[in-house]
Amino acid sequence: EGHLACVAKARTGHRRIVLTGGFSDDEAVYVINCGTPWSRNSRPWTMIRTRPTQNGPTQNAGFVYGASLTHIRSEENSSMFVRFGGFRAGGYSHPTSMVAILTVRDEGFQISSHWEEKETRNAQVAIPRAYHTATLLGGRYLLITGGMSWGGSILDEAILDIQTWTWIETPVSTGEDKPSARHGHSVVYDNKRNRIVMFGGGNGSDLLRSGTDNSEVWELKLRVGWEDNLVDSLPWRWNKLHNGENDDSAEPTNRLSSAETLCLGRCHSSCKVSPDKVVIMFGSGRPSTNGIIAFDLDRNAFHRPIVNGIVPKPRFTGTAVCLEEGYILTHGGYSTQELDAISDMDILDLSAALDRRFDSMPVDLRRPSHAEVTDAHAEANRSYRSRAIFQLMF
Repeated sequence: EGHLACVAKARTGHRRIVLTGGFSDDEAVYVINCGTPWSRNSRPWTMIRTRPTQNGPTQNAGFVYGASLTHIRSEENSSMFVRFGGFRAGGYSHPTSMVAILTVRDEGFQISSHWEEKETRNAQVAIPRAYHTATLLGGRYLLITGGMSWGGSILDEAILDIQTWTWIETPVSTGEDKPSARHGHSVVYDNKRNRIVMFGGGNGSDLLRSGTDNSEVWELKLRVGWEDNLVDSLPWRWNKLHNGENDDSAEPTNRLSSAETLCLGRCHSSCKVSPDKVVIMFGSGRPSTNGIIAFDLDRNAFHRPIVNGIVPKPRFTGTAVCLEEGYILTHGGYSTQELDAISDMDILDLSAALDRRFDSMPVDLRRPSHAEVTDAHAEANRSYRSRAIFQLMF
């Protein structure tokens, strides 16, 4: 739970998924080699556990949870990722603003990994945080949004120029109409409409015992020309696209049920699966859900995909990555219903109409299918959580 996953594509077309971190004493970097998409000579995926080396003044640099991991560059035999933030001690304590580079290198018959702590200029701009989002813009600018810091949630946006490793001091956004402080939200870059779109999240000082979730959708509209001169294009402006469960102004088909709002609750997963579609799944602390909902970026509207197959456990704080041939790979998380961490790995086929079979990794077709979380379950647990918070406060 609270771990990291990211997919990288090498110049040769081969992909690798990197899994690491989380609330665990396992500091290894796991690499899943996925081969080339749409290849007629597809081979089984392989997963390799590497023990990373490290440079930098911080000891135990591999232990962090609630951080972000972003692919920034691939060369012929290596891929580089940047990690930002996270908690470095239990109990949602010791948030950090550390920037670290992970290099995964193919050295012939073996794969190696290496952490390097990176010094940055204007480091005071980056508030230490965890359970935030990090979005790479134009291959150069890393936009950090929201997160949990000392004692509660924040929104404070920050941008890191990864060419000069300098935090930009100009405010990122302006105006009074902004999203509330939040963590465990998700963000996609909608380059077709020149904006960042933010989904849901929650607030509070931890993941279960405090705060509330929301199911809002916001956009951060980028100004024309930001690619050529980002600083002069700032500040950008937030606009609310959907009020979530309480959006009575929305068309009936665009209103969210109680169970559907859980998909936008804290620590859900989202993947942009096409230029106009985002898939949002799992999420929320009490109860967690195994539901799936989609958002149409062109219409700014939700829709309900038909999902078949073996339904995974409800969870939040897991990971999800999307592969271009139409698969979403999910891993791990925490089930509030069972009060336990999850180690499962599942594949969601977005192109079921192709009637294809996923055979790149073994699939357990005999594992149990879990019940979907209903509106009644969501409302009952929400009432219980409200009473529990009231008792803690008084």
